[in-house]
Amino acid sequence: MTVADPDREAPSVEEGATPSERLLANVSTVCARVLNPGLVEAALAVIFAGTLAVITVLSVVRPAPDWDALAYYALALEKPDDTAADKHAKAYEAIREQASATQFIALTQDDAYRKRQFADPLAFQSMMPMYAVKAGYIASLRALEPSMGIANAAQAVNVAAMFVLAILCLWWMRQGGFLQAAPLVLVVMLMLETRSIVSGATPDIAAAALTLCAFYALWSRKDWIALPFLLAAITFRPDTLLFAFALILAFAACRERLLPVSTIFGACLAAYILLTSGNGHIGWWAHYWFSNVQYQNDMTGFTPDFSVFAYLKGQARGILMSVSYFNWPFLGIVLLGGWAMLMRMGKSIPRRTTALLVASVLVIGGKFVTFPLPDDRIYMAFILAGSMLLLSVWKPKAVG
Repeated sequence: MTVADPDREAPSVEEGATPSERLLANVSTVCARVLNPGLVEAALAVIFAGTLAVITVLSVVRPAPDWDALAYYALALEKPDDTAADKHAKAYEAIREQASATQFIALTQDDAYRKRQFADPLAFQSMMPMYAVKAGYIASLRALEPSMGIANAAQAVNVAAMFVLAILCLWWMRQGGFLQAAPLVLVVMLMLETRSIVSGATPDIAAAALTLCAFYALWSRKDWIALPFLLAAITFRPDTLLFAFALILAFAACRERLLPVSTIFGACLAAYILLTSGNGHIGWWAHYWFSNVQYQNDMTGFTPDFSVFAYLKGQARGILMSVSYFNWPFLGIVLLGGWAMLMRMGKSIPRRTTALLVASVLVIGGKFVTFPLPDDRIYMAFILAGSMLLLSVWKPKAVG
């Protein structure tokens, strides 16, 4: 970015200058006197917050629930004595009330899988163990549902998460002295398809907000404060465990304190075991096959043997889908390039920042290798955290 010095004298207007040249010189003089870092940063903060507010409002006004919402609604609405048919009816009725007619047809008739789920409560019930592990999200929906309904509960969780993300990013930029980079952070959030994530009904935006809070605590060297945030995040997305493990590897490599992150990993591992030990959890490989190799219309008794070919097929599908329809791979490449650029420029990167950048790279790779989902929402927290970390070193300024 070009640096402008408000104290610098505006260029003089030479005799014989045209009216347009005189006008431009006068405008430059006014800008040099009026624009100052405080005013620019305040304006950029308002634009940042306002844009995210508009996105959130539009997402609430025009929700776009995907099929996963049906599973989460069913689990949040179920009663102890409900049959599979009861859960099925409650979930589809909730979606019918929220979705438009076109959306409802797509959710129930778009392909053989959705047709089977709509027609067969037992097949629908067989999907539930894959979603029941998101216990924190389901508990949040269940707590809010009596006062606002299940669809509004899902929207409320997303709105709260967006509020946390916006406030945290602004605070982080302010504390790190890079508030003038707010437009770059906003671009990253928009490219991660934040609007579509907020308009859905999944735990991902909440998990991203909690994980980013942990990143900020670690960046601020308040390591123990990261523990409750990551424990909460793992109840929304159990694969957050990979981030806790990546922290140990990165902190060891960068010679940072290991006791707090080791404790965090131990607590997250215990939470992961607790989350996956009940509810008929189907195991990693069956879930990998379903999500990355081939959908199964009914998961009852589905226990495929491990296959290297099927594993590689899932990886190939994940790569193709990621680069064809999503932005996180390209944003990741830009961030790696930015990291290299900062080192080439001789910028001093704090050791803690380096450790967190390494952890971000490791967890993105770990997530993809173990479960290659292509969606931006899976990697949102780590791409956004990487952007904040690099900008905290670069500190780009348009006015200063």
